[in-house]
Amino acid sequence: MRPERWPFFYGWVIVGVGFVASGIGSGVGIWGPSVLLLPMTEELGWSRAAFFSSFLVRELIVGLAAPLVGPLYDTKHGPRVLALAGAVLLGLSIALIQNITELWQFIALFGVLGGVAELGGGFFITQTLVPKWFVRKRGRALGISIMGVGLGALVFPTAISLLIEAVGWREAWMWFGVGVGSIAFVLALLLRTDPEDAGLLPDGGPTREAGRPPPEPVTEQT
Repeated sequence: MRPERWPFFYGWVIVGVGFVASGIGSGVGIWGPSVLLLPMTEELGWSRAAFFSSFLVRELIVGLAAPLVGPLYDTKHGPRVLALAGAVLLGLSIALIQNITELWQFIALFGVLGGVAELGGGFFITQTLVPKWFVRKRGRALGISIMGVGLGALVFPTAISLLIEAVGWREAWMWFGVGVGSIAFVLALLLRTDPEDAGLLPDGGPTREAGRPPPEPVTEQT
């Protein structure tokens, strides 16, 4: 369904996508992998410092690449393309960890490939797209979207713990990747850069045909 045909302002769909994406971002980047620390370090003989070195690499990748990727979020199709590619990379980078035997493999998958994947979703959706859809209600929209960070802390530790108990840490990574990758892919399909592209106005103002300015007010001549 096209954005202008939804029964409510499509900007709230973008807020919902940002909410869930923020939850996935914090869940994948912090809460979920932290639960896997003990079983992985015990079996593979790594130190905690070695395990968390991949987190450092991940954040370095995001920080260094963000200025290069940022302008793409201002293009018409850029956010959706980035989010779709990011969803695929996210799922792969997590699912493939089930096969690792060496620390460098974990750093390459979770740190490097996962960092690249993070550039296509998570907090980037909240920070770049939500403000385009709201002006008067921007504070409320951003607040709701950012609340998704708490979703990651609430859902992922319990879910990952249950997976570890049921199938072990290796298969837990596989199902972890399939789950978040699939959800992120569906979210990406819902993304639109800004309301004007769909003939809408920020905050749910009167609709107009996409690509045309609003008509000038008609005044009576005397």
